[in-house]
Amino acid sequence: MSFKAIESEDKSDDTIWLTYWVVYAFFNILETFSDLVLYWIPFYYAVKLGFLIWLFYPSTRGAQFLYDHVLKEALLKQQERIDTALGHAEAMGTAVKEAAQNTVAGDSKKTQ
Repeated sequence: MSFKAIESEDKSDDTIWLTYWVVYAFFNILETFSDLVLYWIPFYYAVKLGFLIWLFYPSTRGAQFLYDHVLKEALLKQQERIDTALGHAEAMGTAVKEAAQNTVAGDSKKTQ
């Protein structure tokens, strides 16, 4: 559906799917930290499947509801911290890339 939204002429569906992926990513992060506990809850995976269907099903617009009522305000409050963290991650990625390129360049000089 994300592919169809990107390729369609109507760009409003792009927002719907972007919202879904933001909510899904947040849910995925929460689940990563609580998976050991949630694993022991009976029917957790069935409930999770129902929750994910509720998120993306067009008539329920669950992702839009959660984004508007829970995530939007929290993300707006933390936007500066998120941008700072992304900047640090980008700088670290650039440093790793440069170090790898220097290592490869150094290795190729040794073999010549």
